[in-house]
This record gives sequence, C-alpha cells and structure tokens, in this order.
Amino acid sequence: MSPSPELVKQVAEEYKTILGAPPIMYGVTIPTCHFCGQVIKHEEKVHIETLKHEATGLIVQRFQGGCCAGTANGAPQEVRGRLR
Repeated sequence: MSPSPELVKQVAEEYKTILGAPPIMYGVTIPTCHFCGQVIKHEEKVHIETLKHEATGLIVQRFQGGCCAGTANGAPQEVRGRLR
C-alpha cells in the first residue's frame, strides 16, 4: 500500500520546514542573565565581562538582559519605576 499524494506532499513540506529551522541552543549556549538567571533573547543580551578560569582554562562570558538590568532586587527597570 503506497501513501496518498497529499501525504507525500505534506511530509515533503514539513521536512523542508525542519531543515530550514534555526538551530536550537541548549546548555551553556543559552544566554542567561548573570544577575537573576533568566533566559535572555540573543538580540537583547548585553556582554558584561569575559573571565578565564585559571585552573581549568575555561572561558566564561557574563551577560545582562532587560529582565532585571543588574539591579539588586531583580525587578526590571520599568517595574521598579511603577513600584515607587
């Protein structure tokens, strides 16, 4: 029994969509805010510093996002303004 032409067409379209999808970031490649730990969109991250661990030689990059903007209480800047 062979699949219908509609099914073959649908599978081909879905396969092209999968091949054209952007890569999925995972693990240490996901940018997170150094201050609150929230996941940051790639285009919103602001590089703070790059550190090299002397014992292991690993390089660590620290970022800040619009989530808390490095504030002490972790609230976003616009939220802090409304809370006052």
